[in-house]
Amino acid sequence: MGGGARHSFSDHTYSPHLWLTQDDAPIPEQDKTVLRSQLVPTMIALSDPADKTIRAQIAESVALIAELDFPVKWSDLIDVSYHRLTTRSLFNTQTATRLIALPYRL
Repeated sequence: MGGGARHSFSDHTYSPHLWLTQDDAPIPEQDKTVLRSQLVPTMIALSDPADKTIRAQIAESVALIAELDFPVKWSDLIDVSYHRLTTRSLFNTQTATRLIALPYRL
């Protein structure tokens, strides 16, 4: 993730209003695209028990952004999630459960 996207993620993803706002564009669409492409792989990569807190925060961000952007702006969310989970050697049940439940939350 580039510096701009990292800054946007840490400062803005907790506010759906800031994610959706077209006026003043607090999060440029290019940064949103980078965030969407990196969130699921990052969440799945954080499989160590010590990463539980940050993994939960990223999972919540995935859910919030998916609620706003899926399927129109994040059409590959399910495909990326499935691919990452099925090719991951250390399968994380908690992460998988969150991703499987995601469509039902929307």
